[in-house]
Amino acid sequence: MASSLTVPVNPDLLIWARETAGYDFDLACEKLKCKPEKLQKLEAGEAEPTYPFLNELADLYKRPLAIFFASKPPVKRNKPSDFRLQLDATSHGISPQLNIAIRKAWLMRENFLELSSYDDQPISPFALTATMAEDPEELGPKLRKLFGVSIATQLGWRAEKSGYDEWKKAIENQNVLVLELSRIPLSEMRGIALWEDTLPIIMVNGADSQSARVFTLIHEFAHLLLRQAALCDLAPAEYDSGTAKLEAFCNAVSAATIVPKKELVELVSGRYSEKWTMEELAELAKTFSVSKEVILRRLLTVGLTSENYYRLMRIEFIAEYKKLRDKNKDKDGGPSPALMTVRNLGKPFVELVLNSYHDNRIGLSTVSDYLGVRVKHLPKIEALVAR
Repeated sequence: MASSLTVPVNPDLLIWARETAGYDFDLACEKLKCKPEKLQKLEAGEAEPTYPFLNELADLYKRPLAIFFASKPPVKRNKPSDFRLQLDATSHGISPQLNIAIRKAWLMRENFLELSSYDDQPISPFALTATMAEDPEELGPKLRKLFGVSIATQLGWRAEKSGYDEWKKAIENQNVLVLELSRIPLSEMRGIALWEDTLPIIMVNGADSQSARVFTLIHEFAHLLLRQAALCDLAPAEYDSGTAKLEAFCNAVSAATIVPKKELVELVSGRYSEKWTMEELAELAKTFSVSKEVILRRLLTVGLTSENYYRLMRIEFIAEYKKLRDKNKDKDGGPSPALMTVRNLGKPFVELVLNSYHDNRIGLSTVSDYLGVRVKHLPKIEALVAR
């Protein structure tokens, strides 16, 4: 029978595919529902997989079947440094789902660079830089100037979504590929920076609130300024370490960029109290299009509240976030495939793919492959990017 025919493959490719998908040996066996001895023999080159089983491997590891017939494994990319501060997150490593998302991000970047090369307008290298010796309070205003976001412009954003969209656009204009992730728990990651001197990548968790995503965007941009590839959860440090200091610096840069010290102090002039009500924090958060936690943290930085009160309120913020997430889980349906495509891949990438199709540089099947959607969704996607 055809199902019993075996296929000669390089066993090193089987190991490479498993490891780059983020599966340890035992988890791979569990997902494949096969005995460890079977996979062990395949990876040792002592047996050959059947064609159906090779298909199962390709499906689990999210690799095209043809890759298993290569002469040798492709070069592995280094994983981002793990700067997460929650002990339960770091102890579990990086899940296969997140591993595959990072792998896809690199592929998106390659596709972006390839399509851009047709226009005779090469993408400029990311020349911006910073060091941890710099004062975040001075670096923040410099970034605002770079992004072209004045305080008057920011205060004109009266909706949380508007604020996020504008900050995202400002960062994309610096030749950064900004992607959003779906179906990755916030407990595993909030943001990722992937460094390259041309078209570096920022990934944010789409499960987060839009105001929280703004903070993550600038935090990860700070990692790019430091020339770092970073996996972050933006959790508060519970112990002193090099990682904690680094994350504190990126947090400070983000906060100083989004909520300038001078403008915040002027806005609350004459008002000092260690205790700020949720209503007061919500009003300030709305003004700057950020979260209440970011506002309270800035008030702490400028000496307008205490560390104890911030820690006390953070417990309430966490409970509020959890309640919001649970509420969203209970909602029926969700955003359309077209909306999710534009949100997750970013308008610049989607526009580039569509323009390349209209210029007859790629076909419909390639468009579908690059965007990860069926052809039937393309009219709605075109309408969204045309807005």
